[in-house]
Amino acid sequence: MRFANLLKFGLASTAISGSLQSSSAASLISEPPVDENDPFVRYDRCVSRYVPDECQGNAGTKGAVILDRPGNSGRILSRFEYGRTVLLLEPASKLSSSEWLPIAIAVGGPRGPFTDKVRAWARREEVVLNSDFRRVVGCWPLRFVVVPEGEIEGHYGSVSFTVKGVACARSEDGLEGPDAQLTYYAGGIFTVRHPVYVTHDYFIAGTLDYGTRTVNYLGEKLLKGEKQVRWFGAKELEGCKQIPTVDDTRVPKRRWPEKERGG
Repeated sequence: MRFANLLKFGLASTAISGSLQSSSAASLISEPPVDENDPFVRYDRCVSRYVPDECQGNAGTKGAVILDRPGNSGRILSRFEYGRTVLLLEPASKLSSSEWLPIAIAVGGPRGPFTDKVRAWARREEVVLNSDFRRVVGCWPLRFVVVPEGEIEGHYGSVSFTVKGVACARSEDGLEGPDAQLTYYAGGIFTVRHPVYVTHDYFIAGTLDYGTRTVNYLGEKLLKGEKQVRWFGAKELEGCKQIPTVDDTRVPKRRWPEKERGG
């Protein structure tokens, strides 16, 4: 018992000593100051204050041209393909009526590709924002689609839909998710969210091209074949003049301080 107590005391003393030494060493190493001009710092602050959904957009069906300044005289820095994520420096609800969107982008620099972080601009009309999404109420063409994040804890393996856009998440072993989800759509992009608990997006930023029967995830991972995507047939979609059909219900927004809320 005495040996055990001495051992405990010795370990505790060592831990305390090590902690003091670490603290002393840490005090000698000063952290570099935050670069307020770094646009990715601005983006990170937007995410911490609002949430990623509000601080990210997606290039629309025709893609998005990224310029070094707002206006037609801007120099082209990059071209984002349909569905690619755009990092916003302000929340979507504050930018929804703007003509130009301030964004963060990494470009080539003296040290190689993607080594320079710059503030850039994208035309509002070329980017789908969180505030653009509207609820699907009918003529939804997808019957079933996989969730690429199925292996991540908290996400389910697939989502089944009704023609009215009501979705049900299922795990890989067939267990259903807690509640029905709702589908939201804008500019060829869709997302599936819980009507109340919006902390889980079960399918984020899928791109849908009904004409070519193509579904992509985040504009990059192509989903195809019956194991990944199934469609409703002509009988289920009979009489649909617009596919899909949406109403004016916006995608749920997460809460932030009232003084910070956008329009």
